Amino acid sequence: MVGFRRVGKTSLVKAATKDMVRVYIDARSFEGMSYMTIRDFLSELAKSLSQLLPISRRLIDFLSRVRVYQ
Repeated sequence: MVGFRRVGKTSLVKAATKDMVRVYIDARSFEGMSYMTIRDFLSELAKSLSQLLPISRRLIDFLSRVRVYQ
């Protein structure tokens, strides 16, 4: 959805998809870029998809990537 700032685009989409599983990608992270690569988009998509996981699963995933160096 595209439109002027602060007119309710996000609120409209969230209200219309209230009882649905949805993935929200905040495109503001791309504003300063002259172009967006597929890698940039997929990175944002991965962040959004990770928020669908229950917190316990996200915590397990996070902790599994922690490395201890001595």
